[in-house]
Amino acid sequence: MLSQALGIDLPPREEIFLSAPVSKGKEILIHTGAKQSVRIWPLERYHSLTIKLRSKNYRVQVACNPDQQQWWQRAGEKNVVVPKTVTELLEVVDRAAVFIGNDSGPGHLAAMTGVPTFTLFGPQLSEWFAPLHPDAEWIEGKPCPYKPCSDYCFFSSPHCLLTVTEAEVLERVEPFVVRCVSKGASRTPFAVA
Repeated sequence: MLSQALGIDLPPREEIFLSAPVSKGKEILIHTGAKQSVRIWPLERYHSLTIKLRSKNYRVQVACNPDQQQWWQRAGEKNVVVPKTVTELLEVVDRAAVFIGNDSGPGHLAAMTGVPTFTLFGPQLSEWFAPLHPDAEWIEGKPCPYKPCSDYCFFSSPHCLLTVTEAEVLERVEPFVVRCVSKGASRTPFAVA
């Protein structure tokens, strides 16, 4: 674990407690970026997920990496945001009731500020890298004999992530969103005892 490598003693995941609730936003934040391309679920599938959530009357804000902005604009996303700094990302996260995205830094930041996260894992292992939030959920990438691969893939494309279907994600995301948005899951910032 990273904390051990840094010489930081953290309690087991289930013993980490969160402090008092803070106000929460009302949007579903879908962030489609990641530093490494092997961690990016296809944009077409995120687009489909966005359309399906909006068809159920959810407000969805799409955020992405700079190299994805034109794709989203061509797909008709008029208000896609491209945070260029942590401060800009925090402004977007502050409006979010939930975060949906790849295994990436923005998801961890969202969890640490109290936003429940749904993460799409590919080559990484969720037991090592799941965001620390009591309402965090995730979907695992498909099995691969080379997993965990970290930031590369033995194959020409990350099959473990690319074979996770829209239907599989929607089946898991819909109840997550209903529980966290409609029922108002508590939003609490990360704190370690």
